[in-house]
Amino acid sequence: MNTIPRIHSDAGKRKPRCRFDYTAMIVVSMLGLPRLLEAATTELRSPDGRNVIQVITSEETEGVPRYVVSRDGQEIIRSSAILPVLAEGVAIKSRMIDVSRGEVNEQFPFEFGKNSQIVNRCRYGVVTLRTQLNLTWEIELRAYDDGVAFRYRFPKQDARQHLEIQDEWTQFDIAGHPNALFNTLSSFTTSHESPYSRKAFSDVPSGTLIDMPLLLVWPEKCAAAITEARVRSFSNACLERPSADKTMLRCRLSPAANRKNISVASDLPCESPWRVVLLGDVAGELLESDLLLCLNDAPVGDYQWLRPGKTTWHWWNGAFEKDHELPQESTVSLDRHKRYIDFCADNNIAYHAVSGDGLAWYRQSKQPGKGYGKPAADADVTRARDEIQLPKILDYAKQRGVGIRLWVHWKPLSEQLEDAFTLYESWGVKGLMVDFLNRDDQEMVEFIERMLLTAR
Repeated sequence: MNTIPRIHSDAGKRKPRCRFDYTAMIVVSMLGLPRLLEAATTELRSPDGRNVIQVITSEETEGVPRYVVSRDGQEIIRSSAILPVLAEGVAIKSRMIDVSRGEVNEQFPFEFGKNSQIVNRCRYGVVTLRTQLNLTWEIELRAYDDGVAFRYRFPKQDARQHLEIQDEWTQFDIAGHPNALFNTLSSFTTSHESPYSRKAFSDVPSGTLIDMPLLLVWPEKCAAAITEARVRSFSNACLERPSADKTMLRCRLSPAANRKNISVASDLPCESPWRVVLLGDVAGELLESDLLLCLNDAPVGDYQWLRPGKTTWHWWNGAFEKDHELPQESTVSLDRHKRYIDFCADNNIAYHAVSGDGLAWYRQSKQPGKGYGKPAADADVTRARDEIQLPKILDYAKQRGVGIRLWVHWKPLSEQLEDAFTLYESWGVKGLMVDFLNRDDQEMVEFIERMLLTAR
């Protein structure tokens, strides 16, 4: 969870919003619908004056809001659509009906990051729009010294109580000729562990998913990273270059695992994650930015029990993979964990992680060749296998003042979450590595939040 206080504005308090993410809509209609629009432009400039984000609606945009991002007077993102797609595929035009503006200027402490004090300073605006179907929705914009961000939401309203989103094609039309550092994905079901590529943006492949963040560097100009923030009860997004002859990227929402043509389902109010463009003179400045922290929600509850620290993890070394084939009375695995714990104690390393011996540490039917990634239907994450000798490992670690972290597959953990966490706490376990999520659709995002709230 992100330990930051709630953002407030010097210009007045924000309207109450739902605590989870919400998403929205909009497809261009070419059906000769009535003229709804007057040209309207909303511009926000960062406090230092260098970064600008504009949102434009006009008849020329066919009712689809478009935005532009510039730095030092030069376009970084050319005119690009803000284009979520409703599940029912209804084509919608919108007109701007209201704009409000304000500033955020605050500092707050942050215990676990690179900076102990976070400066949250930006100018913001909220653009309210109404569709041809009499639905009201909003686009919120922020301009920081180290980047810009926008998100969209549907407030509670009589015209609609529930929203389903098929996908999102919000665009990022890249200006100029930057170089790109990026990671391609074979599908939405991914571990996000493939190697990154460094190429000219013109050579970024089309028709494949691209992970976020995506880094862009314009020689002798600036650097930018496209990413997102505050993903809650919503689907994560990837990028895609639809065509090799275009300079445009677009968002793609991770689809629901169990529903066809749906990425997000939510009651109103409903709000998207922030779409973020980090900006700096050089790429290294992006690492110094706290903008993503400022865009996330404040935590609810007391997290003083959290203790960050280094950890060992025996799986990296790979020396244990056949331990489960040893006689049950063997102490090879236990002795190895004791050596790791001694190493941690002697070198001020806070934690040692325990995963297993080539098979998971918890009980389940053996599945030859399946390893860690495929839990059996009878996996029980509340019962340790006898041959692991987990109680002895935990006792020895306690004697040496070293915390134990357990590896666990997310699926069986999700089925025993409350019982497992209560039990682990009684064992003295200090943390978990939850593995093989390999999805970031709405259901998985919501499970992650449920898991974190349970841990609290």
